[in-house]
Amino acid sequence: MTKKIASISISGEITLNMHSLNNEGGEGNQIMTRQLTIIDKNGQEHTVNGISGDMFKHIHAWHLVNYSNEKAMELCDGCKVFNPNRIGIDNSFIGILKGIDSSEFEEDDQIRYADLLLIIENEETEKSELTKAKSEKRAIEKKYIALKISDKDDLKAYEDIELKLEGELKSLRKNDPQYNDKNEEKKKLAKLKKEIEKKYSLEFTDQEKLEKLIQMCAVDDIHGVLVTAEKNNLPRKSVIEFGWLIGIPEKSNTETYIHTKVVPNSSGVKGSSSNEGQNIFHRPANHGAYAFVCNIDTYRIGFNDIDRNYSIDDSKRQARYKAILQSLLNSFLNPRGAMTSSQKPHITDFKGVVTYSEKLIPAPTISPINLGYETEIDTIVKNLNMIEPGAITVKQFDGLGALSEIIKNLIAEEPYKLS
Repeated sequence: MTKKIASISISGEITLNMHSLNNEGGEGNQIMTRQLTIIDKNGQEHTVNGISGDMFKHIHAWHLVNYSNEKAMELCDGCKVFNPNRIGIDNSFIGILKGIDSSEFEEDDQIRYADLLLIIENEETEKSELTKAKSEKRAIEKKYIALKISDKDDLKAYEDIELKLEGELKSLRKNDPQYNDKNEEKKKLAKLKKEIEKKYSLEFTDQEKLEKLIQMCAVDDIHGVLVTAEKNNLPRKSVIEFGWLIGIPEKSNTETYIHTKVVPNSSGVKGSSSNEGQNIFHRPANHGAYAFVCNIDTYRIGFNDIDRNYSIDDSKRQARYKAILQSLLNSFLNPRGAMTSSQKPHITDFKGVVTYSEKLIPAPTISPINLGYETEIDTIVKNLNMIEPGAITVKQFDGLGALSEIIKNLIAEEPYKLS
């Protein structure tokens, strides 16, 4: 019988050699490795190497985008090209933030609207063509706004307000003698416009915006995003969470190596660029055992936190569940961090514990900075299962091969669904 997995946690000790996955930047010709100060279980302070959770999340996101593209899963325009702004640069979603959902248009208008968005997005579009495309795009939008505003007087008022806001009041100059009066008028008209939009439900609620976001993009659903475009403050919390990879005290270190850029002519090449000629530079190479922690709240895949309903069907939740786990395994097999073109890390070991929960009790994780973390997790699991029988399962692994088998078996299960 298929298990329903609510959450998954990984606590492990991963050994990396000769890597430079995460750095602080550079001083002169010296690249500075990332250093952290931590407190151990006994209250002792240590300075160790570290790889940020942001870096590992970036690695996972890269694999997730590739997997989603390969499987033709839903992706916003930003995620398709791995743009860090994600859905915040997707014109279709920006339209939704403005109250325009092009999926509601007639088929011909949908096709033309999509073509106009491509013209507008193209940086090489000439100014005259761009102006024409924006005007035609707005005409299509107004067509569907007019269908929603049933009262003729309200429609006329709305069109007049838009005309003023997009015309003489769009770009006010502070040196204009009438600036204060015009700015006050602009505020009043914007308020009236909002009232009409609210009256006819022209604006989507935050719940509806979040629903559209989840439906439009698997990566934004899984990795979370904060939408601030069009004066919004709409958060989507990440389904997957990574902690820092922290060098275990006495088990990590950094060495620095001298490199040179050799120029065939030993006297070097003189030119206007500072990067010409024969240069000497220093690069760090880190090695050590790192504490790794990760948690996945699989029950939240596709879950709208505002109305507490699922915004996608079970088949899409299953596909995204598999995508998360496959991309996580890919991240261990091919960690694409900084400087991997010439300092690909040698992963010599990865051992630890995977826990997963079939109830809403969180799958426990303990930092491998603590020497007895496996025993402590076993104790927690035993106690949790006495409180809620059969809630938590624990699997130990000793190497990437054993971990890949655990992930393979978890992929065959299903994400838990709130009733």
